[in-house]
Amino acid sequence: MMMKWLLHTTLLMVAFTACQSPGPQTTRDEEKPMAVIDEEALLNILDTLGAIAYDHPERFIHHPDSFINLLPRQPASPEGKELYAWLLLNVGYALREHGRILESIRYYETALTYCAAEQLTVPDRVLYIAKPLGNLYTQVGDLEKALHIQQEAIRLTAGQPAQQAALYSNLAIVYQQLGQPDRVLQTCKSGLAYLDPADRQTTPLYNTLARCYQEMGKSDSARTANTRALALLSDRPLQGDTLLWYTEALHQRASLAAGQRQFREAFHDVNRAIALIDAYFPTSKAREKAKYHYMRGNLHRYDLHPTEARSDFDRVLHLLGATKDRLPPDYTITDALWGLARVHAAPDSVIHYYSLALEHAYYTQQLITSKTSHYQNSAWNRTLLQEALTYLYRAYTRQTHPVERQELALRMLWLIELSKGRQLLQEVSRTDRWDTSERDDLRESRQRLQYLYGQLAAAADSAERIEYQRQIAETAFQLQLAEEHFDRDFAPPAMADFRRFVEHIPDSSMLVSYCLPDSGLALAVYRADGAYHVHAIEHVEQVVQRVGRFMNEYFHKGPDAYENAPHAYQQEAHSLRETLLPFIGEQPHSELVISLDGILFTLPFDALMADGQFLAEQYPISYTYTLLLNQRHTTGTSFQPDIHCFARSDYGGELPDLPSVAAEKQLLAKRFHGRIMEGNALTDAALLDALEHGALLHIAAHAVTGNNTSPYLAFNQPFTLDKLRYSISQSPLVVLSACHTAAGVAVQAEGLESLNKAFISKGVLGVIAAYWPVDDATMPQFMALFYEQLADYEVPSLALARAKQHYLQEAPPARRNPWYWATLNYTGVETRITLPGRSRWYYPLVGLGMLCLLGIGWRWYRHRKSKDKV
Repeated sequence: MMMKWLLHTTLLMVAFTACQSPGPQTTRDEEKPMAVIDEEALLNILDTLGAIAYDHPERFIHHPDSFINLLPRQPASPEGKELYAWLLLNVGYALREHGRILESIRYYETALTYCAAEQLTVPDRVLYIAKPLGNLYTQVGDLEKALHIQQEAIRLTAGQPAQQAALYSNLAIVYQQLGQPDRVLQTCKSGLAYLDPADRQTTPLYNTLARCYQEMGKSDSARTANTRALALLSDRPLQGDTLLWYTEALHQRASLAAGQRQFREAFHDVNRAIALIDAYFPTSKAREKAKYHYMRGNLHRYDLHPTEARSDFDRVLHLLGATKDRLPPDYTITDALWGLARVHAAPDSVIHYYSLALEHAYYTQQLITSKTSHYQNSAWNRTLLQEALTYLYRAYTRQTHPVERQELALRMLWLIELSKGRQLLQEVSRTDRWDTSERDDLRESRQRLQYLYGQLAAAADSAERIEYQRQIAETAFQLQLAEEHFDRDFAPPAMADFRRFVEHIPDSSMLVSYCLPDSGLALAVYRADGAYHVHAIEHVEQVVQRVGRFMNEYFHKGPDAYENAPHAYQQEAHSLRETLLPFIGEQPHSELVISLDGILFTLPFDALMADGQFLAEQYPISYTYTLLLNQRHTTGTSFQPDIHCFARSDYGGELPDLPSVAAEKQLLAKRFHGRIMEGNALTDAALLDALEHGALLHIAAHAVTGNNTSPYLAFNQPFTLDKLRYSISQSPLVVLSACHTAAGVAVQAEGLESLNKAFISKGVLGVIAAYWPVDDATMPQFMALFYEQLADYEVPSLALARAKQHYLQEAPPARRNPWYWATLNYTGVETRITLPGRSRWYYPLVGLGMLCLLGIGWRWYRHRKSKDKV
C-alpha cells in the first residue's frame, strides 16, 4: 500500500509540473522509451491519470499530449485497454468543455480508432464517442462527416428508444446546418416518436424545431415549438443537460423576439440565459456562453449601443481562447470578428476586423475535409466578403494619398483571392499529403474507393447502388480518420506572403482578379506596371445576363451566328471587353493572368475584341481559380515528361465518332514518341498510373457533361470524377482534346465543377480544356500548332497563345470565327515542359557537328603553321 501511495503521489506531482510547462511533445511517430513496469503498476498509473483528467482538467488542457505521454507504455490487459480508452475520452471531453475543439476532435478520433482496433465494447462507442464526435464535426462545419457518424450511430442503436431520440436530435442539427429544412422537420418528428410527449428529453428536439421554423419564416410555428420547450422545463429543478436545454430555449425565445424588434424582451431572455449558465457552470460551457454573448452583442448593435456590443463580442473571443497572437479556428470567432468590424467607427479598426474575419474564415475552413461542407462555407463567406469589399471600395474612392490607395487596392485583391477556390486548395493539399505519405493503409483506402465508385457506376439495381453508397461513405470516413487531419498544424494565411508573390511577378504581366456576384458590388482588381488599380463593374445583373446571351448565341449554338453577322459579333465582343477589361490598352503587356469568378468561368476572354482584333492576337491569356494556387507553385520547375495519348474514336452509335482522333494519335506517336493508349489499353488504371508517374496526358475522347450527372470521360468504361478524386498526380499538363471538358455546374466562389478543375485538384499544374464542342476539321491542325509551339517555347500557356495566333494568321476569313479556335483555354500555373523526341534529338548532332568543325579548324591551323615554318 505504501508503494502504491508513493506511486500515485509521485505521478500527481509529475503530472502537475509536466503539464504546467510547454516542454517538448512526443509525436505519434516518435518512439518513447519503454519503461520496465508491470501491468498492475500501469493500471494504477491509468487510474491516477484518469482521476486527473476527470477532476483537474486545468492541469493539462494546454498541453494534453505531454499529459498522455506520462503513460510509460500502452496497456496489454483488457482492463488496461478500457482504462486507456476512458482516459482518451476524458481528455477529449475536457478539451471540448474548455473550447479547444481541434484537440478535442483529435482525441475523440484517436479513441474511436483505438476502440475499433482493440475491438472494445466498453466504453460504449455510440454514447461516448459517436455522439460527441458528431457534434464536434458539426461545430467546425465538417457536416458530411457529422452526417455520416450520426447516421451510423442511429443504425447501430436500433431498438434503443432513448438513444435513438437523442441521436435524431443531433442529426436534425446537422440537417439544419446543411440548409435542408424538410429533413430537419422529418428528423425531429422521428425523434419525438420515440418519447412520451411529457418527457423532458424532447426539449432539444423542440428547440431545433423552433430554430428551423424561424429560418423558414414560419414565426407562429417557431413560437409554438419554443413555448413547448420552455413549458417542459418550467417549475422543475434544473441541472446539467436540463439547464443547458432551458438556456437554449431562452436563447431561442430571445431570437424570436429580436426578429420582431422586441429588443427589451430579447435582452431579458438572453441576460437570464447568461446568468444561469454562469452560475451553474462557472468554469466550463465556454461555447454556449460565447453563443449567448454573441447574440447579446448583436442586440446591442441593433439597438445602436456600439460600446456594449464591442464588450460582448470581445467576451466571445475571450471565452473561446482568442488572444492578440492566437485565434483558434472556430466560426463563432469569425462571427465575433465580423461583429467587431460592424460596431467600430474608426476606419482603420473597421478594415482591420473585416480583414481578420475573412482571414480567419479561410483558416477555419481548413478544418473541413468534405466537399459539400466546403461549398456551403465558401458561399457563406461571400456575404462577409461583399460587405467588406463595399466598405473597402468606398474608402478607396475617397482616399487621395497614393500609398494608402495602393494598400487598399492590394487588400481588396488579397481578400478576393482568399475567398476563391478554397475546396480546390484543400484537395490540392490533401493530394500532396497522400503523395508524400508512405502509409499502405492510405493507399489501400484510396484504391478501395476507386473500385467502389467503379462498381457504383456499373450497378443498375437500386438496392445494390444503395449498398455501394453505404460502403463508399464508410470507407471515405475511415480514410479521413487515417489521414489524421487534426494532427496537422493549421497556419492562418499571411497577406505579407501574398504581397511578395504578386510583386515578384514581372511588370510585363498583368494580373486581373474578378469578384462578380450575381448582384451587388462587382470589381476587377488588377496589377499593371507595378501598381494596383480597382475597376467597379456597374450593373452587374445586366452584365451577367449579357455574358450568358453572348455565350449562348455565338458559341453554344454553333458557328452560324458569327458567320451570319460577323459585324454584330464584333460589336458585342468589343462592348463586353470595354465592360470587363476597359484598362487593357493602357499599357502594353506580354501576357494576361486572369483569376475568374462567377459566369466569367464560361467566357473565352481571348475571343473578345479591341481595336478590331481578337485579344488572342495581342496577348497570351491564362486563367486560374485563385492566385493562391499560383502562389503555391513559384519555383519554376522544369519537366521532361513522356506523352501518353488516351484515344477513342469509334463509339458504335453510343456517341458520335471522332474522326479527328486518328490525326492526333499520328502526330503524337511519330513526332514526339507518344505512347498511344487505345482499345483494351484504354483503362482507368492506365490513366491513373500515367498521372501518378508524371506523364503529359493527351486525352482524345468524348467527355460527357450535363443531364444532372457528374462529368466523365467516355473510355471503354466511364472514367468519373469520383475515381479521379482519390488519385495522386505528378503530371505537369493534361490536354483534354474533347468537348465540354472545361464546362460544368457553377459553384459559388469555387468555379465550375468540371473535368478541368478535377485534374487541377489532384496537383496537375495546368490543363487545356474546351468550353464547347471542338471542331473535328480544326482540331488536328490546331493540336499540331500547339505541340510545335510547346516544343519551341516550352511554356504551355504561351504555346497555346502562339498556336492561336498562327492559326488566325493562316486561316481564311470564314475560319477566323472564334467558335473554331477559342474553345481551348489554359488554366493553371506557369511551368516549363521540354517535349521528348523533337526538342532534344538534335542536341547530340549539334555537339558532334561542333566537334567536327573544331577538328577541321585545328587541322587547318596546324597545316598553315607548318607551311609558315617552311
